Amino acid sequence: MKIQPITNVTQLSQVVDSLGFLPFFPNSIEGFSLKEATPREYWFVKGVEGPWEWKEQIAKEGIRAYAKLFNGKAGFVSSEWYPYLANYRRGGDDFQTCYQKGRVGHKEKLIFDALQQKGPLLSSELKYMFGKSGFDQAVTKLQMKTFVTNMDFEYKTDRFGKSYGWGIALFSLSEEQYGEDFLVGQSDLLPDESFFIMLTHLSKQLGSVFEKEIARILR
Repeated sequence: MKIQPITNVTQLSQVVDSLGFLPFFPNSIEGFSLKEATPREYWFVKGVEGPWEWKEQIAKEGIRAYAKLFNGKAGFVSSEWYPYLANYRRGGDDFQTCYQKGRVGHKEKLIFDALQQKGPLLSSELKYMFGKSGFDQAVTKLQMKTFVTNMDFEYKTDRFGKSYGWGIALFSLSEEQYGEDFLVGQSDLLPDESFFIMLTHLSKQLGSVFEKEIARILR
């Protein structure tokens, strides 16, 4: 498939809203990623805003989801479709039930509880609290399960107040970012029904020939 060239955050938002789902990086469906849709001159060019800046704007806006959502890698989901993804990925359960059923582990629970009690926290703060061992896997799983999302990025500053380095992710619970009732519309749908609706939608968007690949991306 081929997505129209994306050269600014407005176009990115429009593509995400149109498709519903957009991985950041290339995957098994050729052309279905922000990286492939963005011209080379928008990558790592000083003074030119590109995908790394756009993702931060999307996260901070708090409308569309940006997190590790596709096979443990980053991507975007529109406000319309994130509840469907959440209902499916969570199995229709809240976090405590998922934990009791063994679908998330102790490390995930520590991170979830900290975000629930303290509010948004930087990844560096969470690592300091709970250690580096297993942290990346745990926070990725929480994002894949849609319990946690990126809400912003913060940067270190030098003595002159100038930002440098890579942005440090600021994590929050999805309910805090998108509202406690963002899943209300899914209350009458079984998780498998949400999955089928997403699969049907993306198959129409990308082509039914990619149905198996789409299913793998959504799982």
